[in-house]
Amino acid sequence: MNAKTILNIISAVILLFVVLPVVIVGAFELCTTVGNDNNSIDKEEPSNGETKLSGVPNPSSSNHSSIDGERLEDEIHHKINDKRESLDRQRLEKSERVRRIARGHSKSMATGDFYAHVDTDGNDQTDRHEMYDGCTLVGENIIIGHKQDRGVNEIAESLVERWVDSEGHYENLKSQGHNVSGVGVYVTEDGTIYATQNFCREHPDT
Repeated sequence: MNAKTILNIISAVILLFVVLPVVIVGAFELCTTVGNDNNSIDKEEPSNGETKLSGVPNPSSSNHSSIDGERLEDEIHHKINDKRESLDRQRLEKSERVRRIARGHSKSMATGDFYAHVDTDGNDQTDRHEMYDGCTLVGENIIIGHKQDRGVNEIAESLVERWVDSEGHYENLKSQGHNVSGVGVYVTEDGTIYATQNFCREHPDT
């Protein structure tokens, strides 16, 4: 066996036992890294609040250029609590879940051109809360108003006073059996305001 042949054999052995394992390990590490990155992406989840509310629709509250629907909801809720406090009633806690369910009904009334507790699918407030894991005991006040060149504070004051002046709505508003509430409004492009307030005995999940 000549020197050239021996040199070729030694080179082949070096390739087999040194270079090739390095290539294989490198390829394995690459696959493992990519796999771990994918697992990290799959495990990313929204916050607890977002997860709990993910199945509850969150419609817009206003289609009007100058009325902040969410601010109007908060003003109504605040004024209801002021009225309850004046009657020596407990202030109502806010629930985002209840607010979304109430807002959904307000928007349904606006877009469906009806004004009632029962929607066009035949569901009342209890049915709507059952669909979205809301309350088991639900009171509901609804109302329609108009902007009429008024600000959010004046609109909220007017809507609440109309509820106070209506016997059935007033009973819901001052009930001692309710501890939680959500106000949901929808304001149309022409300034018509649909408002729904749901009253609950217990606080839903979130």
